[in-house]
Amino acid sequence: MEAGASIGWLAPPTWLSLVILAVTFIIIYTYWVYDNRRKFNLPGPTPLPVLGNTLEVISKGLIGFDAAMVQKYGKLVAINGSGRIGDILVADLDILKEIMVRRASSFTDRNEDPAPMFEPFNQSLTFSKGEHWKQMRSTITPAFSSGKLKQMEALILACADRLVQNLKKKAQGDEDIDIKRMFDPYTMDVIASTSFGLQLDAQGNPNHPFIKNAKELMEPSLHSPVILILREDISIFDP
Repeated sequence: MEAGASIGWLAPPTWLSLVILAVTFIIIYTYWVYDNRRKFNLPGPTPLPVLGNTLEVISKGLIGFDAAMVQKYGKLVAINGSGRIGDILVADLDILKEIMVRRASSFTDRNEDPAPMFEPFNQSLTFSKGEHWKQMRSTITPAFSSGKLKQMEALILACADRLVQNLKKKAQGDEDIDIKRMFDPYTMDVIASTSFGLQLDAQGNPNHPFIKNAKELMEPSLHSPVILILREDISIFDP
């Protein structure tokens, strides 16, 4: 009786065994079914169960992560996000031309991860699908014609001139230069002048309402629309 009691005391409760079994099944299932390396027969980083390669993307940043993957695995890399649909990182120019020019009509929709279900982000170019996406693209494309880009050149050069003058002032004053802090307002000036027709001078007037609202939109907080999009888009299974 004492031996049996000891064994019974060491054995985990039934509910705990079921939970462990279910969690183990989910981890194995997501790892095996959604591993793009096996699905597409392509090289790539080993994904973590459920999280995929998300932690590595966060630690290196999107650009740093992509550059590291291309350097390590080549011009075609299988990437696993935290959702069930992963990505193929393409760095081959011939393949990119095939996808984006010759066969662009075959790649109208993005992957099948659920788009945000709240307005107005579910109608944006990033998440639109099918005919709605085609209509939006045909509307936006003329804005990037060679003629329109030439018209933007003077506006961009004016913003660049202000940036150069600000850099010269920093250099003459023997100050340390935070390149990101210098280029952020320059980028904002270019976007505001070419897209909205506004002459903000974000480099000299960082407290302009347009600039403050844009920064608030992109600030990484739990209530930021950007975070809401990411949170809505991250899921293991589609609903």
